[in-house]
Amino acid sequence: MEPILQHLSPARFVTTRTGSYIKLSHSLSDNEWNIIRRLSSCVRRFHIFLERNVPLHDATNNAAPQWFCLFTSPPDPSFLFPNLRSLSFEVDCDFDKSGTGDIHAETFHAVIRFFHLLLGPQLFALRFDVPSSFYSHLDISSIPAVSPNIHSLSIGGRNLNWGDNIPDEALYQFSRVVSELSHLETVRSYETSWQLLSSLAQAKRLRRLLLFLPNRLGPGPDRPSGDIFTQLRTLYIRANFHTLCTDLFRWTGFNEVNEIYIECINTRQ
Repeated sequence: MEPILQHLSPARFVTTRTGSYIKLSHSLSDNEWNIIRRLSSCVRRFHIFLERNVPLHDATNNAAPQWFCLFTSPPDPSFLFPNLRSLSFEVDCDFDKSGTGDIHAETFHAVIRFFHLLLGPQLFALRFDVPSSFYSHLDISSIPAVSPNIHSLSIGGRNLNWGDNIPDEALYQFSRVVSELSHLETVRSYETSWQLLSSLAQAKRLRRLLLFLPNRLGPGPDRPSGDIFTQLRTLYIRANFHTLCTDLFRWTGFNEVNEIYIECINTRQ
């Protein structure tokens, strides 16, 4: 964000013993918001990674800085990255452990607002990897209506705390999202349920699927009716035990797939 902030007249670099940060000397004028809109409209790919206690502030360790709070409350959503095609949104797994009380809550909800502001009809690729506590605050069900042209979707990742899972309700919402995104071609899911797999099986344009099968997946349900995975050509599976993979292959044969990659972490089973 610094390349954009540096063009704003109230932006100042403040140096401390632990580093430096940008501070705004006053609130943003209409002209400065127009600068933000002009510059951010040139961005097509955007990756943001919020680390623990970030955004940092000099005086209050866990408070969102002034500029970040302002960015999450634009005059209109079109002022922020209106032409974004690819969004990768990461939040550090320790973020939800840092800070307490109203200061941390303000930062937490500012991050949620910022994520939703970046969604739009022009978005083709969406990747988000957030701690489990964030999922209940995300309006997952709104994604197909706000970003109906998504071709590539990546769910979850390394920023789940050890032992945490994407909540069941969020997985249920993702299964509905997959059913409504008619342009999906690539899906990567770091957490999988049979309901989500059933929705993926019906995705008419899905060509590449990367799955991480959790130990809690359980026995497979009845095979979905009709033609499934008709366009799927590449399948990558990662699981702790090979029995999880065999359960998946009993559920469906993946007859149209040309390439299959299987990685079993626990080789003793």
